[in-house]
Amino acid sequence: RENCGYEANLLDVSAPAPDAAYAVSSTGEVLKYCTGSCMTVIKTRGQIPTAGTLLPFPNPASDFVTLVLPAAGSLMWINPLGQEYRQQRVEAGECSFSIDALPPGFWRLRLISGEGAVWEGKLVVTH
Repeated sequence: RENCGYEANLLDVSAPAPDAAYAVSSTGEVLKYCTGSCMTVIKTRGQIPTAGTLLPFPNPASDFVTLVLPAAGSLMWINPLGQEYRQQRVEAGECSFSIDALPPGFWRLRLISGEGAVWEGKLVVTH
């Protein structure tokens, strides 16, 4: 995680803009996407609008990607053709993954918890 050099503002994200991207780190920090491939730590006065969504960063990515996983479960990597490319067991928290072996393109990520809850996200892989 690196700071983009922007001021961290107190934001009300209970009704975020449709294109806003937020994530919560394993330590409870609220992260907001900023210009480029970095994240900024912010504070909020509302609910975090990420239920059901995985927010990989950086995105696009070329060598590694980080996810804040809300639960332990099975993480599926779905290729641009809609086929399951890889599946792996993961624990909750902030996890980084090497994507060197993934072909370039638009990927979907799907996390299914042991209780059946589903989170999905999108990732652009570039090399």
